[in-house]
Amino acid sequence: AVLARIRVWYHRLAAGEGGAMIAAWRALASPWWGRRVEARSGDDVLRGRAMDVDESGALVLLLEDGARRLVHAGEVRELTSDPRP
Repeated sequence: AVLARIRVWYHRLAAGEGGAMIAAWRALASPWWGRRVEARSGDDVLRGRAMDVDESGALVLLLEDGARRLVHAGEVRELTSDPRP
């Protein structure tokens, strides 16, 4: 089933329909937007709020110091202690 879904998206990407894939990912990931997460990419560990996915597919993080960083690859997990206002 997973391979069948990947095949569908692969063909859409090859046809230049990457925007549709990004829109679908945004819709499915909307419960994460605004939540505190930790992203590990290689030796880098970033903590901040998951804000969006940019047009290249990178996760947009708003770091605690207000800077925005793009995460192109890695592992992301939600931080359980989320002191939301």
